[in-house]
Amino acid sequence: QIQDPRSATDDILFCVNGADAPVAYNGSGTAIYISSITSATQVPIGKYITQHANRIYIANIVDGTDNDSPVKVMRSEFGSDGAPNPHRFTESFYVGGSSPEGEIMGQALLRESIYYYTQNSIYRFWPGVGDTAQLDKVTSNLGLMAPRTLVEVGSGHIFLSQRGVYVFDGQVPRHVSPKVDSFIFDNSIPGQL
Repeated sequence: QIQDPRSATDDILFCVNGADAPVAYNGSGTAIYISSITSATQVPIGKYITQHANRIYIANIVDGTDNDSPVKVMRSEFGSDGAPNPHRFTESFYVGGSSPEGEIMGQALLRESIYYYTQNSIYRFWPGVGDTAQLDKVTSNLGLMAPRTLVEVGSGHIFLSQRGVYVFDGQVPRHVSPKVDSFIFDNSIPGQL
């Protein structure tokens, strides 16, 4: 939960849909665009959003002027007073850059890290002291097949890749079962996942 910058008594929920500007909702009234909050800065449009350690992370940015925007992550800042500013996005980093790894297809928390899943790789971001350079590639040639096929469960993730269903504990992705893969791939249309 992050405090609503408009009211010290409200917590706030942030939402994205990949097409429209992100919105903030405090449980009363209607949702408002984050960019309409006084002193908002560079609020991006993106496909995925998560909150970690009082910052907002928006991934797979929609920006026609940046060829690498599908692998770009923007995050909110802390103010000079040390308080979170969930409406000011002044920092960004890239997960992989333009490469055969493909665009960011999802992001999920695990312990104190954020994991970014591209189409063909998994990266771990260690926010730690806030340095955006703390990004490590965990695995290559294995990523997320489709948006919304990543689930956070207990102490890991379950995700669907081009090679089947995997369980990931933050260290090593492990294949679940050829039977599960057959059931999913035989009973679905991959382009509609």
